[in-house]
Amino acid sequence: MSVVSSRTLIEVASRLMASGWMPACFSACSMRAWAAASICALLRAAVRLGALAAAVDADTYGRLDRFADAFGLAFQIRDDLLDIEGDSATLGKTAGKDTAQDKATFPSLLGIDASRARLAELRAEMSDALAPFGDRAGMLAVLGREAIERDR
Repeated sequence: MSVVSSRTLIEVASRLMASGWMPACFSACSMRAWAAASICALLRAAVRLGALAAAVDADTYGRLDRFADAFGLAFQIRDDLLDIEGDSATLGKTAGKDTAQDKATFPSLLGIDASRARLAELRAEMSDALAPFGDRAGMLAVLGREAIERDR
């Protein structure tokens, strides 16, 4: 049995959707799954390890996990938007590369406006998850804002 990368599966799903063989909702779900499997998983693991090291209770762990999930997804969506809207000098990498390579990204599947709207939703999700912690979660709140507002 051969192993196919999740990125390859997402790109195939994107092409099938464009040809009318796959509903858009499946591709949007697939994009979320791909993001969760990559950067989101790494960021979530970092937050989870911190929570485990601090021996937090189940409610705190759940809130931190929700924050981490929204944080990772926001980071990926912003990265996709920067590839379209950013310039190579600021990004430190070739802008427009994803579009040129016809890669499946959140903006290519959902549109730029819907991707921005999703970022706003994720901002609220992160804020809600951290709200009970007040100032104790200040650094995580800063990281969440940076994921959404970054320019590189």
